[in-house]
Amino acid sequence: MILDKRTLLQNVAPAKCHTKVFSEYELNTLFDLAFKYGGARYNRYGNVFIQGQSVKEAYELIKKKLSISGEFLGGNFFITTSPYGIHTDSFKEIDFIDDKNNTVYRNVVIPLWIGKHKDNYRNSAGKMVLFNQRLIDYSADFVKGYKGDYNKTGSQYKGYTDYSDLQFYHNNGKEIKKEKNLKPFDQNFYDNYLYHLDYERLEGLTIENVFDWIPGSIIELDAIQVHCSSLNKRKEFKDDYNYLKSLTWNNKMGLLIKFKTEVINGN
Repeated sequence: MILDKRTLLQNVAPAKCHTKVFSEYELNTLFDLAFKYGGARYNRYGNVFIQGQSVKEAYELIKKKLSISGEFLGGNFFITTSPYGIHTDSFKEIDFIDDKNNTVYRNVVIPLWIGKHKDNYRNSAGKMVLFNQRLIDYSADFVKGYKGDYNKTGSQYKGYTDYSDLQFYHNNGKEIKKEKNLKPFDQNFYDNYLYHLDYERLEGLTIENVFDWIPGSIIELDAIQVHCSSLNKRKEFKDDYNYLKSLTWNNKMGLLIKFKTEVINGN
């Protein structure tokens, strides 16, 4: 598996969200399938990942409902108790396969379940935040300002602590000028949704789309697109515990499916 620049940039597109795709029965079937074979992996942040045969079978069950034309590459079920930081999900460097005919392409994220304090999804489900920036590289975490050696954190993703020289691309395939990597992030959006992150981690990033985490929907994004998730808290109410609690999800579960596509040859 390779990261073919030409093919990736000709196939980038804005992220999309399709709602009410799966019934409750279908969601329950996928939920049960995740635990059919065991083999879960976990990390120090409380996240659980399940790969392998269960993901393949899940794909076979739902592939007719997916609009992506690429070939199945892999993926994982995941359970998290905290919002994911800023990252991309192309493929890990340790998973490199010398396949010159195919490249990573698009990803699909399917919200399966959420534990929350209120039944109103818009009040407590949190959001998936997708940025305009795409980076042609292995899966990476964006941790500007991190002190120390990020490679010692145990993460299987690359860690970028300085974005100034990164070449990002827009959803039309055009380069984003590097000087824009130093621009401050939207303060209002930060205060409302992402203030659980260190502000400097968002330097240079701009919002493309924001989708509610609603079980039964399908979120499509470029494999190289930068994204994260939110707690859906409002900073001005941070001292009001009851209000804060009502807006916060406890944990959530989803399915990530990755696709590859043939490399575009020619000049």
